Amino acid sequence: MIGQRRLVPWWSWIGLITLYGTVFVVPHDATRGLIGLAFVAVSTAYVLFGPVRDRRRRRSLSRGGRVSASPANVAGRESCEKY
Repeated sequence: MIGQRRLVPWWSWIGLITLYGTVFVVPHDATRGLIGLAFVAVSTAYVLFGPVRDRRRRRSLSRGGRVSASPANVAGRESCEKY
């Protein structure tokens, strides 16, 4: 995975433990099915309603700060927005 600080992301560990770890802990198939279904529901809700990072802001800060609002930059944006 390019750009990851960790070898395996935290959500992968949670999924692995939840889905495969219950095989060794929970004896009933129906209960394991409900745990898997709950995991899918919670992870789907997190993806749909979870926090969203502003990727534009992160990229501009890592490249050395803010872009200056010089007249050349503003004029260039205005000419691009017309078309």
